[in-house]
Amino acid sequence: MDLDVSRVKVIMPGRRAHQPKSLLDNSAATYPTQPHRAGRTPKTVGRFEIDSGEIQTHSSRLAPPDRLRCRGVPDKLRSVNWYLFDYGMVISEAPTEADWAALEEASGQPMDESGPYWQHRVGYDGGQLSTLQYWTAVLGQEVSEGRLAQLHALDLRAWSHLNPETLDVLEAIDSTGARLALLSNMPAELADSLGESQNWPKYFSKVFYSGHLELVKPDPKIYQHVLAELGVPASHITFIDDRAENIEAAAALGFATVLHVPGIDLATELGL
Repeated sequence: MDLDVSRVKVIMPGRRAHQPKSLLDNSAATYPTQPHRAGRTPKTVGRFEIDSGEIQTHSSRLAPPDRLRCRGVPDKLRSVNWYLFDYGMVISEAPTEADWAALEEASGQPMDESGPYWQHRVGYDGGQLSTLQYWTAVLGQEVSEGRLAQLHALDLRAWSHLNPETLDVLEAIDSTGARLALLSNMPAELADSLGESQNWPKYFSKVFYSGHLELVKPDPKIYQHVLAELGVPASHITFIDDRAENIEAAAALGFATVLHVPGIDLATELGL
């Protein structure tokens, strides 16, 4: 089925105050709530609704074309060699309002999407800025060693809330003997701290962090690096990410894909 992207209608019902431009990984926004379906009941195709010739999606981003399989991986792809997971908003959940408040108080800077926390985040994710350089840019002044440690710890805590349903899926995949890899937009120092403090990395045979690679999704080069490292065709990899642009870039290279959205039954989507 060919989808006319020019007729895509994006439903964006209310956003939270602290909605980022980029995440550790992914650079994903806090998601809107499920909209009310007014009028006649639409047909459902995957996670898209077709009504009067228009395509609607409940993602906060532009809906990907039908090749970005959000309704599950077809049978012929269920024997993939690798499952490639994003971290932020897939393995982890969104930071809480308390997390943002603590960061705002410690930094003296707003945490909304127009503030310096997000303005400088891509450079931090991509390894162009160290932790010291990043927080110096955010604060607009020199940062003492003690204050830097505090800000880094608060940032780490904000992105450490794990999604229990995803953890169950990781355990289920691991029990089958399938291989797991991670591809995340995450600063190097933050990635190192998470790897030391949490238990979920044990599931992954390969981990790829943007901060170490100095590449960020959706740059095709980061996916090409993963392909070279895993040593399998793209069609043997199922990529799970919460951002449509990252999914679209992977699909363009032949990856099987699953768009991770709020309320998704990931185990069903992956055919587990």
